[in-house]
Amino acid sequence: TVVGLGASGLALAARRGAAPSADGPGTYVHVETGCDDAFTCTDTKTTLFRGQSAAHNLALWRDADGLYALGGLGNAKQGLELRGPVAPTPEGLASLGRAPTKAALLGSHASCVDRRPRTGTFCEFDGRVSMARISDKVVAYARSNLIRNRTRDGGFGGRHVQAAILESSATFGPFASINIADYETCVKPGDNIYYAAVTANPVDPSTALGLFPVVHNTPGGDDAFVGLALTCDGVAFSPLKRLLNSTPSSLGRSTDHPVLGLVSRNDNVFFYVHRGVHGVFDDDKEIERLPPSRVVRYAVSLDRLRAYTASMKAALPTCLHKRSTQLIDPHKCWLDCAQKTRARGQHWNDAVVDACVAACERRSPPTCPTRVRLFGVGAKKTGTTSLSAVCRLLGFREMGLRAKARVLDEGLHKRALRGDPQPFVDALSPYECFQDAPFTDPALIPIVARHFPDAKFVLTTRSPDVWAASALRWTQLRSRAYAPYADHFWAALGFRGTPSRDEAAGLLLKHDARVRALTDVLVIDFATESADTFWPKVCAFVHASRCPLDQPVPRVVPKGGARDGQPS
Repeated sequence: TVVGLGASGLALAARRGAAPSADGPGTYVHVETGCDDAFTCTDTKTTLFRGQSAAHNLALWRDADGLYALGGLGNAKQGLELRGPVAPTPEGLASLGRAPTKAALLGSHASCVDRRPRTGTFCEFDGRVSMARISDKVVAYARSNLIRNRTRDGGFGGRHVQAAILESSATFGPFASINIADYETCVKPGDNIYYAAVTANPVDPSTALGLFPVVHNTPGGDDAFVGLALTCDGVAFSPLKRLLNSTPSSLGRSTDHPVLGLVSRNDNVFFYVHRGVHGVFDDDKEIERLPPSRVVRYAVSLDRLRAYTASMKAALPTCLHKRSTQLIDPHKCWLDCAQKTRARGQHWNDAVVDACVAACERRSPPTCPTRVRLFGVGAKKTGTTSLSAVCRLLGFREMGLRAKARVLDEGLHKRALRGDPQPFVDALSPYECFQDAPFTDPALIPIVARHFPDAKFVLTTRSPDVWAASALRWTQLRSRAYAPYADHFWAALGFRGTPSRDEAAGLLLKHDARVRALTDVLVIDFATESADTFWPKVCAFVHASRCPLDQPVPRVVPKGGARDGQPS
């Protein structure tokens, strides 16, 4: 954060802690004062909130003649605390850790959304926060997590921003998800707005400017940038203007994080970006091996900022009509079930929460396209690689060979069948498409259906006689490279040794009948499908938001390699 202290220059605050990501139990906020706009600082250094949760996401905010701090991690009984006001001087800043709490946003605050399992339906506020005055409103911005990833570490993806207006001197109103024009209201797992650095607009106090680190992860590739948007009411923002390309890193993060605060000097406004942030890649373990990160200053002229402000205000309905945008809340069922399960003491039971949400969404009109996980449960050699191509064209994130190899090598599917499904569920949770082993085992269907209510099952099949001949040739070919392959292939279908052609055909019929008895399926025979009917029925079955009707029916024939046509 950078904040002005009048005649004392600027104050620059940054989180410090354990390498590489300045995190851990000893985290604190390091503040330097007497800084110029190039961040050359000559005055005192101050430590704030050492070992306190406020250091994790702290924002400094100046409002008129008062200086405030907002920060803190949330749960049922604690959360963000707004400390202050203190005098906007180096001495006042140093006293912020002892300043009284003016207002609070607990993890249980009204309409707060954090859908990760590990939080027990409460908001953790696990990302940067900010505050801004917009005309007569004071608005706080905090992290929301909109995707229900079932992984033990809470998963990632679907990060977004929620806003709460300070309605009185000591009370915040309910949270609302910010609405950015041309940005999906119903976010997908690969959509991430890491946080919002929102600041009063230096050329128009009736508006505020937000800088956003944005990451999109899609099967076709990843994209990351720092975007700019304007707001008149604190919730509805103009479309994101790409200011700076960034590098996507691990777990839906990027390498460049905008600094909170703008600095006006003469005819320019400066904004700052922390580039090459440490700890955003999974392998950022040894700090001495990482290139140094840096804060880079960028300038925009006042004239150009005035022109941008005028054009955004002219196009943004809330600026023209001064009224809040009314949107359908895609998280109403989640919020209702959070309240119900908390009242019953069941909010830490993920299965109960998920069942409540699923039942509510079945009763309610759809607010978002249903997220679907597609499971190919056809036997091997029935078009599983072609099904992989279907997933790719639909934009589904497929579980690749390495991820499936981990499941098989560690026997996670076998543990699930023995009554310990959680490691198996955790391994599947980041993905939306599954085919080939171990999903060819019909015994896994009830487990998948129970833990993933959004599952859709596709039974790929072929003419039994044609399949038998193909499977016998394939197993013979693969056994030249790996002798036990044929035994494993047929054992998975319940046969010891190598069957005759007629016996093999019977095994496919038996497998398909078992699958049909367990669940509703979409049957696909790639050999007989026609393009005019194939894509409409597939897209309707999986509720696809976009349907590749111009594409032919995928027919991928592996040429002997186990990896042919499949993502690694």
